Amino acid sequence: MEKANQYLSIGHYSPQTIRNYLAELRFIFVYYPDVDPVDFTEFEPKKPILDSIRKEMIKQQKQNKITFDSLKVGDKVRIPFSTEYNSDGTHRTTLIAYSIFAYKSKYDCIIEAVITDKNHNNNGYNLVCKITSDNLCKPESIYNGKTMKIGDVFVHNMKYFKVLTE
Repeated sequence: MEKANQYLSIGHYSPQTIRNYLAELRFIFVYYPDVDPVDFTEFEPKKPILDSIRKEMIKQQKQNKITFDSLKVGDKVRIPFSTEYNSDGTHRTTLIAYSIFAYKSKYDCIIEAVITDKNHNNNGYNLVCKITSDNLCKPESIYNGKTMKIGDVFVHNMKYFKVLTE
C-alpha cells in the first residue's frame, strides 16, 4: 500500500484519486487476504475472482436500494464522512462521503439528519436531509462546496454513498 501511495504521488495524482485507489485495493484485500500485492504488477484477469467481487458489489447495491425504498420522509439517518483538512486551501475541513462499498465501523465524522424529501433525480437514490446534529464534525466543515451547519438542508445520493440507518 505504501509503495502504491508513493508511485501515485510521484505521478502527481490528486490526493482524492490516491485515496480512492487505495480504498479499492483495501476492498480487494478484505475479501482476498491471500492475494499477494505483487500479483497486481502485471494484470492478468482472473475471471472467478472478478466475478465474485462483481457479485458482492451487486448484492450490496441491491441491499442499498432496498434500504432507500424503506426510508420515509421524517426518518432519521446518520451519514458518515471521512475528513480532509485544508484540501481547498481555506483552512477548513472538507467532508468526503464514504462509498457504499466501504466496510468500516469507525468514522471521522457523522452527520445526523432528518429526511425531508426523496427522489430519483439523475438516476440516483437522493435523500434531501436537514441536519439535526453534527457529531464528531469540526466546525466550518464543507460538503459539496457548502458549509454544513445544524439546520442546513443538503442532498445525499445513497446510490453511491453510505447511509447508516441503525
